[in-house]
Amino acid sequence: MYAMRGPYGRPVKHKRGTVSPAVLSIGLRTTEGPEITVGVHGGEAAALVPAGIKEYVRLLGGCKLRCWIMLMWLILTLSGLSVYFPLTLVLDIAIEPPFGSASERAKDLYEEHYPAGEPVFLAAMLSTTAPHKLFNTDARPYPVGYPPFLDYNPGEGADLIKEAEGIFDDVIDVLKPYLEENGGRCQWNIYNFFSWEVLVEGFAVMMAPIIFPPAHEGREGMLPVHLVSCDGRPIYKECVFKREPFCEPIEQVLKDLEHYRADRSPSNISMTFDIILGIEFAMLLSTAATVPSLVVLAYMLRNMRQLLLVGANILTAIGSSLLIIYPLSHFVMDVCVVAPTIAIAVALAMSIDYSLFLLTRFNEEQRSGSPVPEALSIAIATQGHTIVVSGATLTLCFTSMLMLPSSTITSIAAGAAIAAGVSVVDSLSLTPSLLLSMPRFFTADRRFGLTLDDTPLDCRRRPVDGDDAAPDVSAAEHGGKLGVWGRLGQYSQRSALVTALLLAAVALPFGLALSRYTYVVDIKPLLQSDHPATDAYIMFTEIYPQSMSTPVELLFLPPNAGDMDSSEWKLASCHMLKDLADRVTEVMRAEGHDYAMSASDFVGMMMILGHCVEEGVYINGIPLLNMMPILEQIGVYDTGYSIATNADKTATYVYVICQVDVFSEVGEAWMRALRAALPDSNPATWDGVDLGELHLYGVPLDQMDGAEFTTQRMVWVVLAITLIMWMILGGSFGSLLIPMRAVICIGWMIAVTFGAAVAVYQLGFLSFLGISSLKPSAGSAMFWVALPITGPILVGLGLDYDIFLMDSVMENWLCGKRPKEAVAGTIISAAGIVMFFAFGALLVSPTPVLNQVGFMLCVGVLIDCFVTTKITIPTLMALANASKIAVVDRTSVGEVGEVGSKLAVEWGERDEQEGA
Repeated sequence: MYAMRGPYGRPVKHKRGTVSPAVLSIGLRTTEGPEITVGVHGGEAAALVPAGIKEYVRLLGGCKLRCWIMLMWLILTLSGLSVYFPLTLVLDIAIEPPFGSASERAKDLYEEHYPAGEPVFLAAMLSTTAPHKLFNTDARPYPVGYPPFLDYNPGEGADLIKEAEGIFDDVIDVLKPYLEENGGRCQWNIYNFFSWEVLVEGFAVMMAPIIFPPAHEGREGMLPVHLVSCDGRPIYKECVFKREPFCEPIEQVLKDLEHYRADRSPSNISMTFDIILGIEFAMLLSTAATVPSLVVLAYMLRNMRQLLLVGANILTAIGSSLLIIYPLSHFVMDVCVVAPTIAIAVALAMSIDYSLFLLTRFNEEQRSGSPVPEALSIAIATQGHTIVVSGATLTLCFTSMLMLPSSTITSIAAGAAIAAGVSVVDSLSLTPSLLLSMPRFFTADRRFGLTLDDTPLDCRRRPVDGDDAAPDVSAAEHGGKLGVWGRLGQYSQRSALVTALLLAAVALPFGLALSRYTYVVDIKPLLQSDHPATDAYIMFTEIYPQSMSTPVELLFLPPNAGDMDSSEWKLASCHMLKDLADRVTEVMRAEGHDYAMSASDFVGMMMILGHCVEEGVYINGIPLLNMMPILEQIGVYDTGYSIATNADKTATYVYVICQVDVFSEVGEAWMRALRAALPDSNPATWDGVDLGELHLYGVPLDQMDGAEFTTQRMVWVVLAITLIMWMILGGSFGSLLIPMRAVICIGWMIAVTFGAAVAVYQLGFLSFLGISSLKPSAGSAMFWVALPITGPILVGLGLDYDIFLMDSVMENWLCGKRPKEAVAGTIISAAGIVMFFAFGALLVSPTPVLNQVGFMLCVGVLIDCFVTTKITIPTLMALANASKIAVVDRTSVGEVGEVGSKLAVEWGERDEQEGA
């Protein structure tokens, strides 16, 4: 006979026998009597438990294996939590170039020749309002026949050079107390062009466009400060975040200048620190999301004590995942700074979900009268199978992302796969071990476990062996009705065609929005939306060319050390750059872009203001010859040379200025044109001089290549994920129909989710709410890594819930139920709410790229749990006549399977006769 119990373990009765509820609600239409909930429990379920699981539980009942498992997880957890802060110090902040790309080769060569990294600058920005000016942009230089060969005409109005010089001196006085603290440990270079002792005002006017952009008519300017070294070690942009002792003065300067930097002081250290703070804040939010998730779990379990089991699972999953990621970041791959955040969110969500699945079934078996070992065996045999299959699917979906060419994405995929795999092993080993260690304590659920029952302070009479009376599972009346999810699924099946048409109509507007998808390559989505460094960076990019803050550099590698000091090499390289500017202009115009590049867009040791240093500077068409003595005397040449050239004189680079936003569509076309216009041969030769190797390097190029390479490779990732779906679902359920249906369901969910994200973050449909995390950013386009990261995760989660649903259907099919009548219940809904809280931390974080990822994950999870499993799957099963699903041969497992198989065949034939 089937043991039968209603909600919360109350016995119920049915004409066909006494049965008990499945983990999911299964609506059964009967010819008489109320609709009930059916499933496999007690002795019947025990008959389905494989012998291996029974032996596993028996071994756990002994102290030896159980203690070893708990000790192992304790060591892994403590070790993992101890490496958290060391892990943050080795994370990669930048978006890495894709494997095998030209930008990856250029970055490797740059790091080889410049081991100290890129120079670090602090730009103190100045501004004034009309009609005042910092500098008279009408002033024009002209040559004179006596040293230093330059004078200028201040133009109409007052001569404001002296005033600008005074302002700069005042700013230097403000900065010096900060820069000279800490006992002179650090070396700083303040580039005040008006302070050169022998520099006449005419030369200052000639240099003015660099610090006073002409487009702002002299009302905007800056004072660059080169942060060179501290304690004899070169300063690099990650040193503050990594808490390097020699970088303490830099950290102090940034803190002291916080009020000033909030308005006008961007630096690449500030932006790096900004990115890190945003990621760390998101990690804290992910941890805080545990609280509402546990509230949902407590409601479902009706036992507060079992939250201790869940808490142990969460800690062990997070700690063990971090412990594995740590050596991975040292010896295997560069790990992106976002990877631990995603891994923690996955570990948190999956630990709670798997605990919910396992403990819910365990509690149901307990309430049906099964002893703890038997209840645990049944829970592992049923929900354990679901956990293993869904966890393997999720891990494989994450692993498929390793096919993408960017270490930024692959490190995120590796971290998420590790977290998912650890969560599976954790839930199937630690939870049973703890349950069997204190079975009375964890199963005492009187008043939700908020009593002293079965604790050392329990004063009640403890029952002796044999005193525990088995729960009454005799027949009783059940007057309840089918729940809301059962009614919704039943309606979806009865009106399957209409429901399918409505689902298609719902997807249409989201599909139209998705068709307008564009992506952006930029660093703004990595910056906190409300951080002072972000405001300063945006202000800087609005005044100066984007390439000044995220520069594109042309790396020269001469054939021999010191070749760059020869006049012939300087002249040849300068002439090559002039020709390069003309060729870029031709390529851009051929592609329909109205863009003209000039020689003045190159800034390097061989060229200044568009003129070759060795040839002299032309003013109003008149050559000003013999410039080198002047440039050397005032320090201009030595300053530029020391910054751009490495210590071994084996490499130098030239800044390449883009006149538009380098991350815009025109900016990307400019970068591609710049590459195409480089000399065909590499090493390059010009004017008969061997220039050596030429490589374009820079963050914009890294991101452009990353986006293009990832987009091309995504086709293979989609094919891999599709193959995983067919293998896992088809192999688990022995049917081609189930994976086909899953592809349709998940495809519908992906289209709606991605379309909603485009509508919010690209088209700005929710901007009226005034919520920063729901507003477009970075040029009103999606960040290029958002969809490649989110897609496989959503597919994995969708399959996770799909497998949980279908496993429940199969279990009830073995009991004689019609799979066509299966609808999802509250457990999947609760799991979705838990997942929503876990990923919701990303949605409310201050970092735009995490907002986009979090939004898509939250929307996708809610669709999966409240639409796909409640409406879409029942609808498609009804349309496909699910009673004919081919099932893996499980009928050999006990008499229950044989009876269930026969009943299923009989009911399927009846469905056909009734035209159901």
